[in-house]
Amino acid sequence: MAGKITKRHHIVAEFYLRRFANDVGQVTTVHTDKLDHRYTTSVSNAGVEGYFYGIATEEGWDTTIDDALSKLEAEAAIDIEKLANGRSSTLPAW
Repeated sequence: MAGKITKRHHIVAEFYLRRFANDVGQVTTVHTDKLDHRYTTSVSNAGVEGYFYGIATEEGWDTTIDDALSKLEAEAAIDIEKLANGRSSTLPAW
């Protein structure tokens, strides 16, 4: 667990949420406890839960899962953007 511990874990990746954002980078969300309560918030604050992917240990929070997902999402974001714009992916051909 060496290094930076990330507390804010996105349930939906930010790069994905950005595709649904308005001109100022905000999305309309639904409150998880009150389904009739909608509000607008920034992409960076949408779908965030503290230590959602974290594992509590005797030494503190282990955020290995979120760290790995962040790396995977960074790679996926590149390919998804290219595919969405009609360009070929960086992935090798099958």
